[in-house]
Amino acid sequence: MAKIAVSNPICELDGDEVMRSVWKMVKEKLVMPYVDVPIKYFDLSLENRISTMDSVTVDAAMEIKKCHVGVKCSTVEIDEAMVEEKSLRKLWKSATVFDRERALRSAGSTLRSMMEGANFRQPIRLKTIPQLVASWTQPIIVARHVFGDQYRATDIAVDKRSKYQIVITPEGGCKARSYDVCDFGESGGVAMAMYNSEEKIQGFANSCFQYALELRIPVYLSTKDLTLRDYDGMFVNTFNNIYEKQYKAEFEKAGIWYNHMSIDKMVAFALRSNGGFIWALKNYDGDIQSEMVAQGFGSAELVSSLVFGPDGKTMLTEAHNAASSAGTTMSRGKPAINPLSIVYAWSRGLAQRAKLDANMQLKAFAENLEAACVETVEKGKMTKDLVVSGAGHPGEGEAAFLSSEEMVDAIAERLQEKMLRGAKVFWTLTDEAPMLATYALLPIVRAFTQKSGIEIELSDISVAGRVIAAFSDSLPSEKVQRDELTELGELAKTPVANIVKLPNISASIPQLKACIAELQKQGYSIPDYPEDPQSNEEKEIKAKYAKVLGSAVNPVLREGNSDRRAARAVKNYAKKYPHKMGKWSSDSKTHVSHMTEGDFYGSEKSVVVDHACDVRIELAAADGTTNVLKAKTSLLPGEVIDASFMSKRHLRAFFKKEIDDAKTKDVLCSLHLKATMMKVSDPIMFGHMVSVFFEEVFEKHAATFERLGVSPNNGIGDVYDKIATLDEAQRKAIEADLQACYAKRPELAMVDSDRGITNLHVPSDIIIDASMPAMIRESGKMWTPGNTLKDAKAIIPDRSYAGVFHEAVESCKKNGAFNPATMGSVPNVGLMAQKAEEYGSHDKTFEIKKKGTVRVVHEGKGEVLMQHEVEEGDIWRMCQTKDIPIQDWVKL
Repeated sequence: MAKIAVSNPICELDGDEVMRSVWKMVKEKLVMPYVDVPIKYFDLSLENRISTMDSVTVDAAMEIKKCHVGVKCSTVEIDEAMVEEKSLRKLWKSATVFDRERALRSAGSTLRSMMEGANFRQPIRLKTIPQLVASWTQPIIVARHVFGDQYRATDIAVDKRSKYQIVITPEGGCKARSYDVCDFGESGGVAMAMYNSEEKIQGFANSCFQYALELRIPVYLSTKDLTLRDYDGMFVNTFNNIYEKQYKAEFEKAGIWYNHMSIDKMVAFALRSNGGFIWALKNYDGDIQSEMVAQGFGSAELVSSLVFGPDGKTMLTEAHNAASSAGTTMSRGKPAINPLSIVYAWSRGLAQRAKLDANMQLKAFAENLEAACVETVEKGKMTKDLVVSGAGHPGEGEAAFLSSEEMVDAIAERLQEKMLRGAKVFWTLTDEAPMLATYALLPIVRAFTQKSGIEIELSDISVAGRVIAAFSDSLPSEKVQRDELTELGELAKTPVANIVKLPNISASIPQLKACIAELQKQGYSIPDYPEDPQSNEEKEIKAKYAKVLGSAVNPVLREGNSDRRAARAVKNYAKKYPHKMGKWSSDSKTHVSHMTEGDFYGSEKSVVVDHACDVRIELAAADGTTNVLKAKTSLLPGEVIDASFMSKRHLRAFFKKEIDDAKTKDVLCSLHLKATMMKVSDPIMFGHMVSVFFEEVFEKHAATFERLGVSPNNGIGDVYDKIATLDEAQRKAIEADLQACYAKRPELAMVDSDRGITNLHVPSDIIIDASMPAMIRESGKMWTPGNTLKDAKAIIPDRSYAGVFHEAVESCKKNGAFNPATMGSVPNVGLMAQKAEEYGSHDKTFEIKKKGTVRVVHEGKGEVLMQHEVEEGDIWRMCQTKDIPIQDWVKL
């Protein structure tokens, strides 16, 4: 299995004692076999910290800020005995105040204070670990401030007959202020001076709010501000000010909130709650409450810990527990420390690297690594602490729990299984009939795969789902939906992708409008589709909807070339139980008509570029003006660009001739295009057919149609919808003129004769790869308005498509209908990887506004690579196909 490539580095911070050896096991057995990541290594063992005067800790913190990601092994907590034993009172380079020698602080405390932001501690939840607080159904994430308070305090033993005073000395010669704190009298005692910084508190607030938005959960800050009005009051005021000015609007959009509560009330609230929030606390309070929360979820050992910087990017993930050589749990002479917090330090660090680099393969690996941990424990493999926590009883005696190494090996075995099989299948939730198939078939598939541990995850790529995702930034949290199509598109670029893609609707504008109306009825406050946008806001709305229109799914998911073939079982079933095929007659009048000039086929030009370059597409108009149609298209070495155009003049003349011919031959008139995949060019061609067929109506009522916003590109159905808003007299006059056209013209083939839906009602109803096979199965006939079958003229303007269907029709007329019981299969290998050919043409397709020359110009050389003489209304388009997809297609 090839390793996952990672471009940018992470900082690895090694630790102390036994945890150091377990950290090495996790790295070597669970991470490095699968991930090729650059690592910047820092040895934070106590010995190295002493020998470098702790500059290694400072260097590590600075490098993490550059790389934005660090992973840290556990390091020792430094107690007073260790300070005396190892002479740890010095002027350390990691100290922030250099007025006297101080004890070396723990590496974790120093790093967190230099990282700023907040330390987030989150429970690792396992089904087999009983929770002490049963009501907690959602995680509680404790956000601990990482600077100041007790952890940067100066504590002093005070002799009797002493006074404790604090002196604040401003810069610039201002008078010092002195505060009397305590007169100890004859008693003596202890004193402590602690502090915090407004800048650090601001960083803490920003980290909490940014992390909450990422997870979409609310934030609660708890302090003792009524007692410590100035000290804790600064936390409260800072959080309030930053929230109101910077985050309130985003929080409300996301359906989450921020609140402050005194710490005594917050503890009671937390214990009564269902969880599902970030609990922001000062440094010491956070340390204490995170232990309580972890134990409430089942185990203080099962906690992931990370420090998230106020920049919203920098993250240090930590193994939660401190390193220690004393009291280490052993199993058969080997350490039996729970390695899960170490694994989660690596997984969360790699997940952050994946997020910053948009590396979906690395993201999937991090998810698999955590899932392997959970599944391993839930299958009965555990260290002693998990047995004690109630995770299960796999056996008796010392062998009832695993050593650290055995536990890592068990996780590694599970991880390898998941990586080899993909572990997760993404099943697409689509529209209409395929959605019904999902409800029927998916439960069977899930039952079949459940025992093998394969997870089936639904991804909603339906038209409605994509519309909701496009406008989620303006919806309340309960109606927000992820952009699952984009997520699947990124996943499709990785080797772990396993996607079952069901047929989906390639929406036309009428279908999109119907979807929008239905969602609005369901309470979704999404905007109407602006057909003629005027403001920038309307243009932005239309641009969002453009990503939903037409064949928006396939170009995203088809990252590779296609291999289409009937599975042997399916083919054998079709032979045994052949579907209905109507009989063909040699005197059938059904035929295919196509253009002989002026089509895309007749004007195609291609160029292969030798070197990487950029090209621009421009229209040099006959009036002397030059208009840039597309400023930049980047090309790779060996890439093919291909351009052609459809002549409006020839197209309309062709339609008129074929309509008349259908009337003469007394056959149904039918049009067959690809208006969904070719969502820019083919709806325009469809519109020309509509306006030619109903020419008198469009000419007579041009002013009314313009006022109503009627577009022939949306079909004659759009006319009926728009005129329904007119007064009865106007509407009936237009309807009478439409009926006169029907009487004068040949009969139109029907898509749904029961409902009166013609072949020209909606462009998405005449998708050629669906409509032509249906006609061939029905003896070459289509349905009439009177609900009978009749021979038909299949109008397919462009010769690129027409030839294969012409051959099929003529073969059936000569040899009779195809026989599914005897005919073979022909695998179809399609060139479509990386938006090859038509898949990438949408942003390079233009309806020409002026007569002139469309040119494709090499930006570096100024050389014209291709050009076409065009007229107003012509449709010009360019495709591009990269060399690697072509080579892959040939190999396939």
